[in-house]
Amino acid sequence: MQLLGRTDLEALCAAAHRAGQDGLPLAVVGAGLPVLPERLAEAKSYAERLFVFPSLGALGEAAARQAIVRPAETAIPARPVHYEEAAVEAILEHSERYPYFLQSYGLQAWNAAPEGDLIGIGDVARALAPTREELDRDFFETRFARATGAGRRYLAAMADLGDGPYASGEVAERGGWRTVMSAGPVRQTLIEKGLVYSPDHGRIEFTVPHFGDFMRRKHPLASLAA
Repeated sequence: MQLLGRTDLEALCAAAHRAGQDGLPLAVVGAGLPVLPERLAEAKSYAERLFVFPSLGALGEAAARQAIVRPAETAIPARPVHYEEAAVEAILEHSERYPYFLQSYGLQAWNAAPEGDLIGIGDVARALAPTREELDRDFFETRFARATGAGRRYLAAMADLGDGPYASGEVAERGGWRTVMSAGPVRQTLIEKGLVYSPDHGRIEFTVPHFGDFMRRKHPLASLAA
């Protein structure tokens, strides 16, 4: 929903507000990145009272395990496939329980395993390289492509500082901007595109895990600055 224009957000808030006033049985359910509450509040000041914003991040450990194990058990009727415990633990660690990553690691582990009814730690180890290649190509690179030249330099400056969240002032300095204010428009554009978000005042963070690692490997700051 953070990609909706302000006019659409205003209309959505007004319609939901009117429905509530009239007692109509209407619910609005949407999904968005962490910038969504701010975007809604800018559209209508009462939006913070109109909606609740539960955070949907990484899965809990039990749900993440189920997301790995259950599809393997049910994919082939009458022939369930099981995971070694060490294999499950490895996928949980590498994916950080992020749903899309769980799916990617599970797929590649399945493909790496020989014919049989068990996926082991060795299969997961063989799946790491193709999973990273797939995520680089189909997940991270498509997001990187949405940024402008200045935006890419800002992303690289964030990654160059290590793991976030990052202080906006440090990112601006590392990226070659003279002041935080001069880097502000670039930062705001990246927020609007859903590539980064502000977890706290003066802080900035990537919206998906491992994006910093991707930037350091594929698009380091030195190459973009040059």
